[in-house]
Amino acid sequence: MQVEPEFEFYAAYLYDGQGNPRWLLANRGGFDGAAEVIDIEQFSNGPCPACVDSGQQPTPRTRVGSLRRVFSGTSLTEIEVAATLSQPLVGQWLESLPVARLSDPKTCP
Repeated sequence: MQVEPEFEFYAAYLYDGQGNPRWLLANRGGFDGAAEVIDIEQFSNGPCPACVDSGQQPTPRTRVGSLRRVFSGTSLTEIEVAATLSQPLVGQWLESLPVARLSDPKTCP
């Protein structure tokens, strides 16, 4: 997760229908506070976007669902992912969980 006044980025690490780990990405310009639903995408050129043997660039993405996030003040308090993976992947993911901070926020000097 990366949140700035002009940009939000989230990466969801989950498992497909065959039990393989996968990454889904959600991002948008701006930050609108409390609750927001953002499109979540998977790389459309396969499950290994960094693999170069296909000759494709790792940037094309396909919308597969939504990511809902809730902020209370400056803290992320809840996140929900609802996604149906597109071919060649198989599987669905629907999870809504509270979020707890693991460390204090860091500031740059």
